[in-house]
Amino acid sequence: MVNSYDALLKELEAKCSRPHFAERLVNNLVQLCDAGGVAGPIVELDGIRCSVREALARRLRVGKMYAKRGDARKKRIGAEVALELISKDGHLDIEKLEKAVAERVEAEGIRTTMNNVSSCVGELEEMGVVKTTYMGYKTPHEKHGGLRNAVYRLKPEIIEIMRPGVGCGQPALF
Repeated sequence: MVNSYDALLKELEAKCSRPHFAERLVNNLVQLCDAGGVAGPIVELDGIRCSVREALARRLRVGKMYAKRGDARKKRIGAEVALELISKDGHLDIEKLEKAVAERVEAEGIRTTMNNVSSCVGELEEMGVVKTTYMGYKTPHEKHGGLRNAVYRLKPEIIEIMRPGVGCGQPALF
């Protein structure tokens, strides 16, 4: 098992398809987890209650690495929304268009990043860094098998390594 920040980075590079994303994911999970190392199923992020997976996606989505894809996505969505919003007489309200495009781009970006989070968490589970359970796993409910929110449990060693001032003292990225 990893016992230092550098060892964790080497392990991520060796076993993850996206080691930088995995490092940022672990770091954000550490920040979202409680004293017992559990994050989820629902967390509060900037005053909004959302699933832990969505909170991670919102935090990890920020960055210049997505700028090119974001521009292409914005153009594609802009064309789709323009067709929907154009009035019968051919007029288009630019303010409505810009607002609708921004909302759809944000929603699609978060949805895509949520998929990336799930893939990366799977790799982290194989490494033994995190364990995933689901809300409602132990108690039956009417939507069993669908729409259950993930609960992530980090190993105590990982929390010690990633918290600022612990382990080799690496500061949190966010």
